[in-house]
Amino acid sequence: MITVFQGEDKIFTLKVRNEKGDPVDLTEVSDIKVQLAKSIGNFLELSSSNITPAKHATYVAETFTLIAVTSGVEGNSISLSFDGVTSLEDTVIAWNAANPTSQIAIQEGDPTQIPSISTINLSGGENEYWQVQVQDPAVLGLVQVYLTDRDTQQLQTGEINLLLTLDFGTHQAGMRRMVKLQRALDVQHYR
Repeated sequence: MITVFQGEDKIFTLKVRNEKGDPVDLTEVSDIKVQLAKSIGNFLELSSSNITPAKHATYVAETFTLIAVTSGVEGNSISLSFDGVTSLEDTVIAWNAANPTSQIAIQEGDPTQIPSISTINLSGGENEYWQVQVQDPAVLGLVQVYLTDRDTQQLQTGEINLLLTLDFGTHQAGMRRMVKLQRALDVQHYR
């Protein structure tokens, strides 16, 4: 049984096997869906066709907002120091000159303002990810599921059913081939 804690990210792999226990070849799968029971009575639905886009790291102050030029977690490591003399714009220009692969931009605010002496850290950057995907090589029958902390927070506690639906598309005879599997998931409160 897979254990998930509410409020924590969780990545797990489902092994898809036939009645003999052999891996199912997932090479021809056109879509994968996962349904999980939410605490409010409906279902959290994840799909292989949904890509969660990357997010830019940001810093929001009362008088200005900075954003990492490149989206993803790399922007979370940006730490910018203000000396109380140099303008916001000149501080950003100096940072970008010294860090060409980790640049920032002023999203809002007067670039000529002079921030007080401080060090700020950008945060909130996230990488792009697939919610559900077949792992390589597909012949091993492995499906990876990624639940964010926001996803797990919505799940009902206790033992719940995970419903995995594999869509293999239309078969040569014109019939749609789908496989549905159920698996128990243990959802617990974060400790």
